[in-house]
Amino acid sequence: MDIDRRRVGGERRRERRVPLVAAVLGRAGGSRELAQVANIGRSGMLLVRVPDGRAWARTEGRGGVALSFELPGGGGELIEVSAEVVFDRPLGRFRATGVRFSEFHRTSDARRIDAYVAATAGGAVA
Repeated sequence: MDIDRRRVGGERRRERRVPLVAAVLGRAGGSRELAQVANIGRSGMLLVRVPDGRAWARTEGRGGVALSFELPGGGGELIEVSAEVVFDRPLGRFRATGVRFSEFHRTSDARRIDAYVAATAGGAVA
């Protein structure tokens, strides 16, 4: 039986996502691009980017992008992760790009994201 995922009600994500406003640098195929994080969870994030940016759109379904960003309260320490673009679509004058994390460069980065999500979901992060 085929299921049209666009018509299935409810959330397809398994992990919680929380709002986050932060800059992220993406690198793919020799291109670099800045975007803004809209939300984050253990498995990925939603990015808002300019429509003419190329680093992420070209990787949709065909490989990965290297991402670097900071979490609030992280003391300036960057989180570095490899990710796969799972969608890229118009969002008003911008683009919404969903990425799924595929590899953390340090295991402590995954723990830091988990802690941020847990604290933000509980209202403890400023």
